Amino acid sequence: MTEVRSRPSAVGVKFEADGSVRPFAGNTIICHVDPKSALMDLLIRARDGFRPLERSGKLALLPPSSYHMTVFEGVCDEIRTPARWPADIPATASLHAVTSHFGRILSGFRHGMASPTRLRATEPLKKWGAGVLALEPSSPDENRQLRNLRDRLSEALQLRTPDHDAYVFHITLAYVLDWPDAADERIMGEVYDQLQAGVNALGPIEFAAPEFCTFQDMFAFRRQFHLAA
Repeated sequence: MTEVRSRPSAVGVKFEADGSVRPFAGNTIICHVDPKSALMDLLIRARDGFRPLERSGKLALLPPSSYHMTVFEGVCDEIRTPARWPADIPATASLHAVTSHFGRILSGFRHGMASPTRLRATEPLKKWGAGVLALEPSSPDENRQLRNLRDRLSEALQLRTPDHDAYVFHITLAYVLDWPDAADERIMGEVYDQLQAGVNALGPIEFAAPEFCTFQDMFAFRRQFHLAA
């Protein structure tokens, strides 16, 4: 009997099976990748390496302008479970109402981080599929600051997801549309190896102050404002 595999989680949610982007609105707190940085050059080079997998329908590539590291996940309009929705807001509230509520809270919130925030790249997370580069704070002190910031944001916004304590910081370049075969895995391996060598040579990666952003889909994260220091 032929094994039937489930389709990748992004299909039918964030992307159609043909790679076209779907509406998937929400809000979030992120740090964009500096478009003029050496890191951005490496990520664009990796994106170019993934092109054959885009052409074969295996990956949906994100535009470089969307590249970011998520500090704290906000809410998504399509995901209104108790574990992913603020405890003090009805699940029937509009996304606009939640974003406005968050905006009022965050306008008086101070992130308290040393600037810039410094992280280093670890191995790509192949368990998530292709196009995800994992990050970790560059020092124990940096880790304490980031985790403390997430705890304070969770309390202020009344939102604590099941993976709050174990959350893995990362940068996403692409989403999987179809499971890779052996040839695809070889391409991904080559791209990963080149990207890993490049980011290792960079040393710690610096990010500017966290931004409260909104999004209508995965192609653009629009800054509302930076969190105050």
